[in-house]
Amino acid sequence: MENLYCLFILSHIYISYHNELHSKKAFFIKGLSGACLKYTRFYLGISSVIQVGIVTFYLPESLERRLEEIVRLYGYCSRSEAIRDAVRLFIIGFE
Repeated sequence: MENLYCLFILSHIYISYHNELHSKKAFFIKGLSGACLKYTRFYLGISSVIQVGIVTFYLPESLERRLEEIVRLYGYCSRSEAIRDAVRLFIIGFE
C-alpha cells in the first residue's frame, strides 16, 4: 500500500506539469519498476534518487529530464523545490 501511495504522489507530480495523458498512462501502467521507494531495490530505468520529505524515490531518466525542463521553465532553484511545489498542490487539492 505504501508503494502505491508513493507512486500516486509521483504520478501526480508528473500530471501536474504535463497534460500528455497518453504518455502518462503508458508510463505508469508499467507499475512500480519505473518509480518506487528506495528500499524496494528496483533498478530498471533508474538514473538518480530524489528525496521528498522522508520519502525517497528512484527517478526514471525520462522523468528526470522533464523535471530539469520544469526547473528551467518556471525558474525553480532546484528539482527538489519543483517537487515540493507539486506535492503542495497535491495536498491543497484534497482540502
